[in-house]
Amino acid sequence: MAKGEEVSGLSPDLEAAESETDSEPGKRNPEEALAASLRAFVERVPGARGATVADRNGLTIASTFPSASDVGLGSAMATVIARASHSVLDSVGGDRFLWVVLEGAMNKIVVCDVSEGLGSLILVLGPEGDLDAAKRELIRTAMEITTILDLDVA
Repeated sequence: MAKGEEVSGLSPDLEAAESETDSEPGKRNPEEALAASLRAFVERVPGARGATVADRNGLTIASTFPSASDVGLGSAMATVIARASHSVLDSVGGDRFLWVVLEGAMNKIVVCDVSEGLGSLILVLGPEGDLDAAKRELIRTAMEITTILDLDVA
């Protein structure tokens, strides 16, 4: 989203995150609102290490991880995994894609769509991470992000 684009349709709890203008200091722009939403998401999920939003091509839009280089490859791969999951579900009967979970010895990675596939929300949990809380908060945060980015979910 280009700086200066108008943000509309924010939920009441995100109204303070509307676009920043010179006449309204203290209001956050969409980038700040997105970062705040991701930080809150990570804080709501016990054991979460970080979260990322990627576009449909796997390019990072926003992240809570300190190193962009580590996030880029993970975002791209998670987006490919989400696409593959869509294909599998479509081929076995058109079931609606909710999320996909990758579990390794040291991390769990949970991915869901943002705005019906226009992007992906990726959460990385440590081995002690609460997967049930992650699933609950994943959909909620994906809807917030759709609203912040003012994406049309028609």
